[in-house]
Amino acid sequence: MLPPGLVAALWVQAGRRLSAEAACAMIKVLIQGGAMDEVLNKKGRLRASREELFEAISPADLSDVHRFVLDEIMQHIEQIEQRVARMDAY
Repeated sequence: MLPPGLVAALWVQAGRRLSAEAACAMIKVLIQGGAMDEVLNKKGRLRASREELFEAISPADLSDVHRFVLDEIMQHIEQIEQRVARMDAY
C-alpha cells in the first residue's frame, strides 16, 4: 500500500496547481528514486510553492513496492493515452 495521502496529495496539487504533464513527470522521477530537488525541478509553472510540494511528496516514504505500483499505474495511463490518440486519429 502506498503511504497514506502521498499520491492523493500529488494529484490534488495536480488538479489545482500542476499540469497533468508536470504531475506525471514528477511521479516518474519518484519511481526512479530521484531526489526531492529533481522531483521539484519537473514541476513546471504552478501556484504551489516548493514547500507545499515538499510537504505533499516525500521520496523517502516510497519503498520498492510503492515504486513498482506507481510504475505499473503510469504504464497503464500511458497505454490508455496511446489508445485515445489512435482513436482520435481514426
